[in-house]
Amino acid sequence: PPAATGASPLWPAHAPLWAQPPDAEGGGELRFLVDSMLGRLLRWLRVLGVDSLLRDEKEEVARMEARAAHESRILLTRDRKLTLRRDCVCAVYVVGSDEPREQLHEVVSRFGISLSPAEFMMRCAVCNGRGYDNVSREEAAARG
Repeated sequence: PPAATGASPLWPAHAPLWAQPPDAEGGGELRFLVDSMLGRLLRWLRVLGVDSLLRDEKEEVARMEARAAHESRILLTRDRKLTLRRDCVCAVYVVGSDEPREQLHEVVSRFGISLSPAEFMMRCAVCNGRGYDNVSREEAAARG
């Protein structure tokens, strides 16, 4: 992972230490705030079981950064200008590709995300909810 004191076009030098990627010994759960331009990547991260929230397109940049910092999330974006903001209070990672499959490969590789059978498809790809309830066919039909 980049050092908190080193300059990087993809990881601001002033990024808080908590936002550095977890170490190889499993130093924490990854949590992302995903820019709205990366919606397909967001869904695939959720399928892999990664806690990922979507940035509202109307959310102001400063508010989005504060939200990411408050919730200990790494901001994923395609907007390189976000890494240049001096007042940025969160970690930002700029995804290089326009192609969702390549984006997923890049983020998985960069942050060391592995496919865990216990986590696979345990988050709703739409709402990020975790876990599912087993219901009978009749109960599901009754719910509509």
